[in-house]
Amino acid sequence: ARGFDLVGRSRMLEGNYVEARKYFLDAWKADAYDPVLFHHYLLALHASGEKEKAVELATGRLKDYPTELIPRFILMMSGQNRDHHIGEIRDFVGEIDFTVLETSLVFSRLGLIDEAIQTLESICMETVLPENRNHLIQYQLAYLNHLNADEVKANEYLRDAAANYQDFINASKPEMEEALKYALSVNPHDALAAYQMGNLYGNFGRLDEAEIYWRNATVSDPSMSVPWRNLGLYYWVVKNDHLQSESCFRNAISARPPDQTLYRDLAKVLEDNDRRKEAIFLLETMPYQGTQRSDLVIDLAQYYLDDGRYDDCIDLLSAVPYFVNWEGSSITWNIFNMANVKKGITLYENGNYRSALRAFEKALTWPENLGVGRSKRTEEAMAWFWKGKTLLMLNRNKDAVEAWRAGASSHNGSQVQNTHKKLCDDLQR
Repeated sequence: ARGFDLVGRSRMLEGNYVEARKYFLDAWKADAYDPVLFHHYLLALHASGEKEKAVELATGRLKDYPTELIPRFILMMSGQNRDHHIGEIRDFVGEIDFTVLETSLVFSRLGLIDEAIQTLESICMETVLPENRNHLIQYQLAYLNHLNADEVKANEYLRDAAANYQDFINASKPEMEEALKYALSVNPHDALAAYQMGNLYGNFGRLDEAEIYWRNATVSDPSMSVPWRNLGLYYWVVKNDHLQSESCFRNAISARPPDQTLYRDLAKVLEDNDRRKEAIFLLETMPYQGTQRSDLVIDLAQYYLDDGRYDDCIDLLSAVPYFVNWEGSSITWNIFNMANVKKGITLYENGNYRSALRAFEKALTWPENLGVGRSKRTEEAMAWFWKGKTLLMLNRNKDAVEAWRAGASSHNGSQVQNTHKKLCDDLQR
């Protein structure tokens, strides 16, 4: 089946639609359960002029497979209830720009450029306000019109795309490479095209090439924060160049001061470069609107803990109304617990046993706002061990044994947990 399909595709690209139709029919007969083969046969029928048969087959197909898009577009291009099909596609398709772009590629891969243009324009242009249009769709339409020798329309799409930056749109399809190369050949200073080319190569794992395009994007338009952020991550993770990474993140912050993720990531770079106090200062003085991101609060709490600022750590976590943790995560309680344990140890070593006991007891609580309940993941043995030692210093020997017994019965876990569990077990005998 795939062999027939391959020959059929080559015939389509040659413009020999009648021959292509024959091979696609043989492919479909060889594997009637493969929708791709059927779709190729439909397209060959449409391209070879047998539109009535294409419409008949497409209509029948939709009765059994109502969410397939190729049959719908065949009907639309044949004048069959165009507005109805456009409305249904926009109603039931998720990730509509991405999905329709993929569908258009089915047409363009077979050399049906006009149909690919119609597919994108009908769903992603005509029914969408200009400010909400996807610039990747516009770049693709520019390239398709260029292939059709309509340079006027191609240039219009290039102009609109270059001025249409939106967040959360990232090039990922290999076919976008040619479209973005075309855009940059027309306008080498198109920052958005360069940024997306970097994203595409980054997605392919070609990070050194991605770096070139992200850098070009920042030269053409320094006000774009995401290329700066991508460069910051690249220099930190790939090149281990903390100073260059820091510079890029600071440029990203200058471009978009309200973006809390930029401060979070820069703080990680500083911490990784043994500059924890600077990371803490950065997060403490970060301007923000509304509420702080919970992951940023967790990072700052961890930095406080690692820096020995136990009260600041505890107060920070306690001040947050509530955390929504990843399923199974106990990170907020882990930090809270350890901050209280470390605080208690410091007090114990200074002979302040009563205050130390309060810290160890607090470590064994589960404040509701932390969003963590007691479970096998919450490691308690270290707190029980030190609570028992403190009770012993307060001449409460029976209570100390009870504390160690509780620690000995806690769940197995990390090396720290298991070590203190064993200590508790030894002491409670």
